[in-house]
Amino acid sequence: MTNVFDISDRLTDQWADLSPIGATTVGIAGRDHLITDFSPDGHAARADLYRATRGELLPHRDDSDPDSVKSAKVLLGWLESRIEDYETELWARDLNHVYSPFQQMQDVFDVMPKATAEDWAAISGRLRGFGDMLEGYRRSLAVGMEGGDTSATRQVESVIEQVEHTAGEDSRFAVFPHQGAAAGADAEELQLAVDQARSSLTAFAAWLRDEYLPVSTAEDGVGRDLYLRGADRFLGMSIDPDETYEWGWSEVHRLRAGMEATAGEIDPHMSVDEVIELAMGA
Repeated sequence: MTNVFDISDRLTDQWADLSPIGATTVGIAGRDHLITDFSPDGHAARADLYRATRGELLPHRDDSDPDSVKSAKVLLGWLESRIEDYETELWARDLNHVYSPFQQMQDVFDVMPKATAEDWAAISGRLRGFGDMLEGYRRSLAVGMEGGDTSATRQVESVIEQVEHTAGEDSRFAVFPHQGAAAGADAEELQLAVDQARSSLTAFAAWLRDEYLPVSTAEDGVGRDLYLRGADRFLGMSIDPDETYEWGWSEVHRLRAGMEATAGEIDPHMSVDEVIELAMGA
């Protein structure tokens, strides 16, 4: 039977093949010129990988080696979270202000190497594929629209603003031809790739504004169930939200009381804000 660590290594490579944008982001080399499929088919392929790997790992929960057992449980937790995301169609409503597929596509260029002409060839290739990534993403969001499951209006408005900015004259991509030329890359080829990406972004922003925004969800809150799934995904653990919020507010009050006590020691006639202003001006 294959051991847990071999399964983990193989999963890493297979995940990177199916998620080149994510691979670059976490520092896995060799796929910087490739794009991620954000379409329903792409999400299905990754879910198939997660299920198959889960099946390989389940027997290792009873290994005699405690390190293997612990590793299997950690990896199974990660897989279960991703499988649940797929089965509950998180991918069909995955649009938010901070970190959703659009930001992943855009931000990956910040961490891509830019020292050589070969580095810039990878960037150019990804820029040329930007439209395909956006189209796949649009198709996934359309699934959510058809099911009446869309992101909150304020989230959509923020993403539209972000997309339009990246498509506009102040686009972060606009400097690429000049930067690439300094490293020996073909500035003309980079300019064409940038123009192609910006054109795709303009079209995507128009679709979001004209088609998605009108059917977006008015309420900001996602509800208790989605919140708990998100907390589990980002924290790697289950929480009691009522207990956690009670603890959080108790910490806020404790810290505030400490600030007020310290401010009173400095000047009993001044508020906390006044003492901070005094300290900043010192």
